[in-house]
Amino acid sequence: MQATQEKRMVNLEDKRTIEQAKVIAIKYLEKGNFKIVAQDYTSTAGVADYVFYEKDDLVFASVGLGDNEGNFPEHDCSSERKAAERIALDYFTSHPHINSCRVRFDNIDVCFAGPSGQQAMVKHHRDAYSTDDDYSPIG
Repeated sequence: MQATQEKRMVNLEDKRTIEQAKVIAIKYLEKGNFKIVAQDYTSTAGVADYVFYEKDDLVFASVGLGDNEGNFPEHDCSSERKAAERIALDYFTSHPHINSCRVRFDNIDVCFAGPSGQQAMVKHHRDAYSTDDDYSPIG
Protein backbone atom coordinates (compact mmCIF):
# COMPACT_ATOMS: atom_id res chain seq x y z
CA MET A 1 0.00 0.00 0.00
CA GLN A 2 2.86 2.39 0.74
CA ALA A 3 4.20 2.00 -2.81
CA THR A 4 0.76 2.86 -4.19
CA GLN A 5 0.61 6.01 -2.07
CA GLU A 6 4.10 7.08 -3.20
CA LYS A 7 3.07 6.48 -6.82
CA ARG A 8 0.08 8.77 -6.36
CA MET A 9 2.30 11.46 -4.90
CA VAL A 10 4.41 11.67 -8.07
CA ASN A 11 1.61 11.18 -10.58
CA LEU A 12 1.41 14.30 -12.77
CA GLU A 13 -2.36 14.47 -12.30
CA ASP A 14 -1.78 14.89 -8.55
CA LYS A 15 0.56 17.86 -9.00
CA ARG A 16 -2.50 20.10 -8.95
CA THR A 17 -3.72 18.44 -5.75
CA ILE A 18 -0.48 19.01 -3.80
CA GLU A 19 -0.69 22.65 -4.88
CA GLN A 20 -4.26 22.72 -3.55
CA ALA A 21 -2.99 21.19 -0.30
CA LYS A 22 -0.46 24.02 -0.01
CA VAL A 23 -3.25 26.56 -0.53
CA ILE A 24 -5.25 24.92 2.29
CA ALA A 25 -2.13 24.86 4.50
CA ILE A 26 -1.43 28.57 3.98
CA LYS A 27 -5.05 29.40 4.81
CA TYR A 28 -4.70 27.34 7.98
CA LEU A 29 -1.49 29.18 8.95
CA GLU A 30 -2.94 32.62 8.20
CA LYS A 31 -6.10 31.85 10.16
CA GLY A 32 -4.00 30.66 13.11
CA ASN A 33 -2.01 33.91 13.20
CA PHE A 34 1.30 32.21 12.50
CA LYS A 35 3.93 34.66 11.22
CA ILE A 36 5.02 33.25 7.86
CA VAL A 37 8.56 34.30 6.91
CA ALA A 38 9.22 32.08 3.88
CA GLN A 39 7.36 29.92 1.38
CA ASP A 40 9.07 27.14 -0.57
CA TYR A 41 12.43 27.88 1.07
CA THR A 42 14.94 25.98 -1.05
CA SER A 43 18.38 24.94 0.10
CA THR A 44 20.96 22.42 -1.06
CA ALA A 45 19.35 19.94 1.36
CA GLY A 46 15.79 20.27 0.04
CA VAL A 47 12.70 22.43 0.44
CA ALA A 48 10.73 23.62 3.46
CA ASP A 49 7.23 24.37 2.22
CA TYR A 50 6.81 27.01 4.95
CA VAL A 51 9.02 28.70 7.50
CA PHE A 52 7.06 30.53 10.17
CA TYR A 53 7.05 31.68 13.76
CA GLU A 54 4.66 30.29 16.33
CA LYS A 55 5.22 32.45 19.39
CA ASP A 56 9.01 32.27 19.89
CA ASP A 57 9.54 29.03 17.92
CA LEU A 58 10.91 29.18 14.39
CA VAL A 59 9.17 26.36 12.52
CA PHE A 60 10.20 24.56 9.34
CA ALA A 61 7.15 22.80 7.93
CA SER A 62 6.42 20.45 5.10
CA VAL A 63 2.99 19.88 3.60
CA GLY A 64 1.82 16.31 3.10
CA LEU A 65 -1.07 15.03 1.03
CA GLY A 66 -3.40 12.21 2.02
CA ASP A 67 -4.61 9.60 -0.43
CA ASN A 68 -7.93 9.57 -2.28
CA GLU A 69 -9.48 7.34 0.39
CA GLY A 70 -9.23 9.87 3.24
CA ASN A 71 -6.03 8.56 4.82
CA PHE A 72 -3.38 11.00 6.00
CA PRO A 73 0.16 10.35 4.73
CA GLU A 74 2.70 8.32 6.66
CA HIS A 75 6.09 9.89 7.31
CA ASP A 76 9.59 8.46 7.39
CA CYS A 77 10.59 10.52 10.41
CA SER A 78 14.25 9.54 10.47
CA SER A 79 15.15 10.63 6.93
CA GLU A 80 12.73 13.58 6.96
CA ARG A 81 14.24 14.83 10.22
CA LYS A 82 17.77 14.71 8.83
CA ALA A 83 16.73 16.68 5.74
CA ALA A 84 14.82 19.22 7.88
CA GLU A 85 17.87 19.73 10.10
CA ARG A 86 20.08 20.43 7.06
CA ILE A 87 17.49 22.83 5.63
CA ALA A 88 17.35 24.67 8.97
CA LEU A 89 21.14 24.90 9.11
CA ASP A 90 21.20 26.35 5.58
CA TYR A 91 18.47 28.82 6.57
CA PHE A 92 20.44 30.06 9.58
CA THR A 93 23.59 30.35 7.49
CA SER A 94 21.77 32.62 5.04
CA HIS A 95 19.95 34.53 7.83
CA PRO A 96 22.70 35.25 10.40
CA HIS A 97 20.60 37.92 12.16
CA ILE A 98 18.37 35.20 13.68
CA ASN A 99 19.43 34.03 17.11
CA SER A 100 18.04 32.81 20.41
CA CYS A 101 14.93 31.04 19.21
CA ARG A 102 13.79 27.48 19.54
CA VAL A 103 13.66 25.54 16.27
CA ARG A 104 10.88 23.10 15.50
CA PHE A 105 10.03 20.81 12.59
CA ASP A 106 6.33 20.34 11.78
CA ASN A 107 4.24 18.46 9.24
CA ILE A 108 1.02 19.98 7.99
CA ASP A 109 -0.98 17.22 6.34
CA VAL A 110 -4.04 17.83 4.20
CA CYS A 111 -6.62 15.23 3.29
CA PHE A 112 -9.40 15.92 0.79
CA ALA A 113 -12.78 14.23 1.20
CA GLY A 114 -16.26 14.31 -0.23
CA PRO A 115 -17.58 13.13 -3.59
CA SER A 116 -15.33 15.47 -5.57
CA GLY A 117 -12.74 16.30 -2.92
CA GLN A 118 -14.36 19.62 -2.07
CA GLN A 119 -13.81 19.25 1.70
CA ALA A 120 -10.39 19.31 3.35
CA MET A 121 -9.07 18.45 6.79
CA VAL A 122 -5.75 19.70 8.15
CA LYS A 123 -3.67 17.72 10.62
CA HIS A 124 -0.86 19.82 12.13
CA HIS A 125 1.89 17.67 13.65
CA ARG A 126 3.83 20.04 15.90
CA ASP A 127 7.39 18.94 16.61
CA ALA A 128 6.83 16.00 14.27
CA TYR A 129 10.34 14.59 14.59
CA SER A 130 10.69 15.11 18.33
CA THR A 131 13.59 13.35 19.99
CA ASP A 132 13.71 15.66 23.00
CA ASP A 133 16.59 17.44 21.28
CA ASP A 134 16.45 21.20 21.61
CA TYR A 135 17.63 23.19 18.61
CA SER A 136 18.61 26.84 19.09
CA PRO A 137 20.85 28.93 16.87
CA ILE A 138 23.43 30.90 18.79
CA GLY A 139 24.72 33.92 16.90
